[in-house]
Amino acid sequence: MDHDRAARLLASPLAEEWVRAAVTGEPADRGTIGVELDRVHHRPDADTTAGFHVTVTEADGTATTEYVVATTAEFESDDGLAVVEHHGLTLRFWQHPADPRLPDLAAACDADTVAGWLGVDRVDLDLVAYRPLRRAVLRAVTDRGTCFVKVFLPARATPHLTRHRVLAEAGVGPEVVAEPAPGVMIVAAAAGEPLAERFAAVASGQPAPDPADIVQLLDRLPRELLAVPKRSAWSERLDFHGAAAAVALPEAADEIGRLVAAIDRLLAERPRGPLVPVHGDLYEANIFVEDVPGGDHKYTLIDVDTAGPGHRVDDLACVLAHLAVLPDLSPAHYAGLIDTIDHWTRHFAGQVDPAALYARVAGVILTLVAGTDRAHALARLDLVRSWLQRALLVD
Repeated sequence: MDHDRAARLLASPLAEEWVRAAVTGEPADRGTIGVELDRVHHRPDADTTAGFHVTVTEADGTATTEYVVATTAEFESDDGLAVVEHHGLTLRFWQHPADPRLPDLAAACDADTVAGWLGVDRVDLDLVAYRPLRRAVLRAVTDRGTCFVKVFLPARATPHLTRHRVLAEAGVGPEVVAEPAPGVMIVAAAAGEPLAERFAAVASGQPAPDPADIVQLLDRLPRELLAVPKRSAWSERLDFHGAAAAVALPEAADEIGRLVAAIDRLLAERPRGPLVPVHGDLYEANIFVEDVPGGDHKYTLIDVDTAGPGHRVDDLACVLAHLAVLPDLSPAHYAGLIDTIDHWTRHFAGQVDPAALYARVAGVILTLVAGTDRAHALARLDLVRSWLQRALLVD
């Protein structure tokens, strides 16, 4: 499939017309429907999917919002989908929450249904994350507190539940509140605040978080995670993510290919360490910290769907890669973070092979090139170059 062509088409005015037709059932532009591209998701060798914010303004001035998704993916049935053929490319459209691969999403987006699942009178729902065809997360606020409704592919229910249960029992993951449907799990909100807020506070003179705390947190991951299916680490899917980055920055496609090859060579040459329990997507937004009496801190991991067997170096690289992009992402919030990043890098480099660590940091940053705007994508590509060079300079 020509993903570059699909991405260009989904970002074109022609796609906006098709989105309007998906909402109205007719191709005519009535002048009352505004369409704004949200983001494009690339899955090389699989599909390209885009989401659109749609505002429908009625004659009386009343406005409603919808979310429409378009994809090149194929399904067993096209029932309920709007299908468009364009010069050999087939696009399928649907309105959220009628996701063809998340059959429980519609129920999870219904406040009355979720209230019944939780046994409460009222729930306020807010969609906080949605990856079409893959997963969704909704925040559910009740008079008993806040929890999160996680929607995923029903076929992955058993390993997802296992991950959450063993981490909750070990005291490092959120409590599982309910399992109301094969593709739905409800978990309690983590106590404290995201570690990202502690990094932001460094700019105002607050002490930086201690990287030793993260190593100790990883040491607490239960051995039972070794029994769940192993998920590919970011470093094991560089071809996939390199292809997505090349779609985002087509003028740099050749260089991105060379960077992927260089990173792969380093990963093959340098030791990665033993197989141990890992989080799999460890970064500052997925780590919550709560102050406890005595000046200590309690840490909780969220978004543990990727937890399982892996290599410590990949978790540490993921943390550093996400920290590395923060100063460019929000200079005002993360001013002065460079010294902290250097300190964390030195500490983690003492835990694992430094070249393996730095090469993996470069690889994780490469995965962050796609899905952002051009300026941030170019800045991240520059970071890939610098971390790769750092890895090459290790004796």
